[in-house]
Amino acid sequence: MLGKQASHSKKFSVLKITAFAIFASAFTAASAFSVKFWFENKELKALKPLQPITYYTVSSEKSFLDGSDVVSVIDEGAFQTEKKKLIEAKSDFIEADLKTMKMTLYEKGEPKTDYPIKAKGKEGSFWETTTGVYSVGVKLVNHFSSIARVWMPYGIQFYGNFFIHGWPYHSDGTPIVGSYSGGCIRLSTDDAKKVFEFAKNGMPVLVFEEKPKKALYEALQLSSGGISSAPDISAGAAVIADLDTGEILLDKEVDRVNPVGALTKSMTALTVSEVVNLERVITAQASMLNKEKSDGLLKISEMYRGFDLLYPLLMQSSNDAASVLGGFLGEKETVNQMNKKARALGMSGTNFVDTTGESEENVSTLRDLSRLAKYILDKRGFIFGVSIGTQYPEDGTVKFSNLQNYNPFAGEKNITGVIGGRSDAVGFTILTVWKESKEGGPVRNLLIGVLGSNDANGDIIALRDWFEGNFGMK
Repeated sequence: MLGKQASHSKKFSVLKITAFAIFASAFTAASAFSVKFWFENKELKALKPLQPITYYTVSSEKSFLDGSDVVSVIDEGAFQTEKKKLIEAKSDFIEADLKTMKMTLYEKGEPKTDYPIKAKGKEGSFWETTTGVYSVGVKLVNHFSSIARVWMPYGIQFYGNFFIHGWPYHSDGTPIVGSYSGGCIRLSTDDAKKVFEFAKNGMPVLVFEEKPKKALYEALQLSSGGISSAPDISAGAAVIADLDTGEILLDKEVDRVNPVGALTKSMTALTVSEVVNLERVITAQASMLNKEKSDGLLKISEMYRGFDLLYPLLMQSSNDAASVLGGFLGEKETVNQMNKKARALGMSGTNFVDTTGESEENVSTLRDLSRLAKYILDKRGFIFGVSIGTQYPEDGTVKFSNLQNYNPFAGEKNITGVIGGRSDAVGFTILTVWKESKEGGPVRNLLIGVLGSNDANGDIIALRDWFEGNFGMK
């Protein structure tokens, strides 16, 4: 225990360093569709393939942090740096700026043509458009979405379930009406055709959205009287971090590689939400469920919507839900995508071997997990929402709406998200995100996490009390 041995206090350090940065979250309303669209559809319908297309998998090569400073991940101006490399190499590439809502085609490193982006995914939903450096995957002149039940002309896949395409329309030729896309980058059909003709397999696609500059948060100030000694906790590693500024306020072994157990499921949820359409359904098969460690919640041969499975996954740390979600792509490919996403986020001390976290070979560091938490908070906030039982009526009725929440602190009024669990080999591993503020001051998003704990609840409470006592927030 930390309080019993003074020498252990050196394992803690109160630091203020920028460890990760703010992801994009702003959005812009889309433009109206062209009145001549119905006539264009006649030509496209003649070219349509017979088979419905639901999703594909193309890996992200790097995730950007909006040009902000990220220690050991991406230097300031990372997007411009990557773009500069392509320009200097006289490469052909596609740039999509989701802030200015403009797509630019570069030919031999020179900007050739600009096209207005008509729509993107809605912020905060599981349709939010992801940012990063990608490459052109599958190209389809006209493909049918079996989920949305619409045709999507001139589709260019750039990552997972994300496409660049023209204005979608129904089978009778009627264009859809809506300000947001299902996560794809929507152009006018005329413009999409030109981009389609320009795009070649493997061509870089840069998708970026600079967050509007908000008033900069000041570094958190200690209360009068100085800082108190580190709290006595059981966890082998612990962190308190301000997710708005990137300051790490308390550090116990944040760079030590540890088994992460149930925290693996946070990456399972993130990865599946980005490469699979969560409206899809999947049948739970016996091969997906571990008979010895099954939680009995899912039934063999029953069908489940991907979004619904997030509830048992994140509220009860369900291994069955993790395994069935992995079944969309197959367990092996899902784990492969999880590791690629970790690398894209700069999680250099992280590696996954399964979707459940059962293996002790699922490892990470608290610094890496802080980056993951920040990305989820800004780009996939519904994952934290689901973890505390938030319902999303706009996304349909949840199959597990009466599910008991096993997460501690889920009922607290200022909790944003809780992910974690316990295993015999690893102990408790947990990440919590809180809203903290001083009277009259801005609300701050505070991460408190522990790995290898014997008493996660007690440790989190002790760490939060330490923070509030030293920084005068609550």
